[in-house]
Amino acid sequence: MGRTVIFDSEFFHVEHDAEARVVWVARTPKSSRGDDAFIDVGHLFEVLATIPAAESALVLDARKAVGRNDPDFERRVVPMWNKQFRRFKRAAVLVQTAVGVLQSKRLTNDSAFGMQVFDDEVKLRAWLASGDRDRPDSK
Repeated sequence: MGRTVIFDSEFFHVEHDAEARVVWVARTPKSSRGDDAFIDVGHLFEVLATIPAAESALVLDARKAVGRNDPDFERRVVPMWNKQFRRFKRAAVLVQTAVGVLQSKRLTNDSAFGMQVFDDEVKLRAWLASGDRDRPDSK
């Protein structure tokens, strides 16, 4: 069966692997300055609403995203994404750097709902394959 592209825009490329029960949301390098990004997120979330979240994992691959840490952006974006992450059985963010790990953990409060943050795709994929909610290296 494999992966199917379920959403593709200037801000996101999203693939769903129904067999593996994984939705992979890859952020593009397009800057998220301006309201276009928020409109796009709304369309993305409409598509994610069609996925059986209680049985699936959601991965946000933010490695290509242009970093932002301004308070207004965080105030608008974080609650929207955290709501999506909580819907899914398992959720993770994949970032490029150690700083990205720290920022993602701060923003998602990962311990509150099993959110995982990785900076290594191999470890992330091992975690997905394991079916565990905890990171393999946290045991």
